[in-house]
Amino acid sequence: MAVFRQYRKLYRRVSISLTFLLACLGCTLIESNTAWSADPEAIAVVYPDIRQFKDIFNQIISGIEAASNHKVIPYAISNDFVPDEFQSWAHALNIKVIIAIGSSGIKAADSVKSKIPIISNAFLVPDSKDNDVTGISLAVDPAPLFDHLTSLAPNVKRVSVVYNPEISGWLIDNAEPLAKKHGLRLIAYKASDIKSAARLYAKILEQSKPIEDAIWLLQDKSTVNDEIILPLILRGAWNHSLVFFSSIGTHAKNGALFSLYPDYTGLGKSLAKMADEHFNKTSRLRPRIEPLKDLQTAVNIRTADHLSLDIIKGGNKFDLIFPTPKD
Repeated sequence: MAVFRQYRKLYRRVSISLTFLLACLGCTLIESNTAWSADPEAIAVVYPDIRQFKDIFNQIISGIEAASNHKVIPYAISNDFVPDEFQSWAHALNIKVIIAIGSSGIKAADSVKSKIPIISNAFLVPDSKDNDVTGISLAVDPAPLFDHLTSLAPNVKRVSVVYNPEISGWLIDNAEPLAKKHGLRLIAYKASDIKSAARLYAKILEQSKPIEDAIWLLQDKSTVNDEIILPLILRGAWNHSLVFFSSIGTHAKNGALFSLYPDYTGLGKSLAKMADEHFNKTSRLRPRIEPLKDLQTAVNIRTADHLSLDIIKGGNKFDLIFPTPKD
C-alpha cells in the first residue's frame, strides 16, 4: 500500500508538470482529475473527493456550468492533496476565481487565496465582517422558512429557536427582522451544547401554547441532533399541538410540518453568478456571506392533519410530501 501511494504521488507530480507545460504551449489536456482547455478567464471548482456525495457535487458543478459565462474546471481534493501541486495546476490553467466547496475545499483553496479570489460554500463560513470572505453558506435562509410558516400555519404568532451564538449567531441576527416583517415574534435561546439545548427545548415545550407557538430547528450540530433533540421535539410538539418546522430537510419525513433542503443545481447557479462578479469591472467581488436561498420544500400531511391544517389549499406546491404511499 505504501508503495502504491508513492507511485500515486509521483504520478500526480508528473501529471501536474505536464499540465503546466502543455498549458504554456496552448494545448488541450484531459487528465484523470478534470478535462480542460487553457482559458484566461477560467473558474475552478474545488471540492472533496467523497464518493457518497459525488452526485451532490455533480449537481452543483452542473449548475455552475449552466449559469457561468466562463470556463468551469473541477478539481477533486483527494487524501494525498499537495498544496504546491494545486498551486501549479491553478497557475497553469490561469484560474481567475475559485469556488471552494466544503471545509476541505476551502482549506485547499487557502493555499492560493492571496493570489486568487475564493468563493466559499460550506455550512460554517467565517463572518465576512471580520474577514475578506465571500460565499454562500449551507445554512437555510430564514425568509422562505417564515414565508412557508405564515402560509401553512397562519395562526402562529411566536417562533422559538435554540442556537449557538458562535455558529448561528449571524443567522439569528438576520432572522429577527425577517420574523418581525412576517408578523412573528422570534424568541431565541442561547446554548452551547446538546445538554443545555435539551433543557431549553423542554422549557419551551412546557410554556408554548397550541397552534400559536412554533419551534424552529437549525442545522446546528451543537444544539440539534436526531438522537436526543429530534425525538424530544417530535413527542412534545405532537402532544401539545405545536407547529414544528426545520432547516434540516429530512425532518419533514420524521414528523416536522415542513422542512427545507438544498436545490443543489440552483445553488450552483447562484455560485456562478457570484463568481462572475469578479470579471465585471463595474462590480468586483465584494466580501459577504449569504444564507442558502436555493431551496426545495418537504411537508408532512399527517402532521398537518393532526394540527387541523389544510396545507394543500391555496395552490401550495411542494417538492416532497410525506408520508409517501409506501410509508
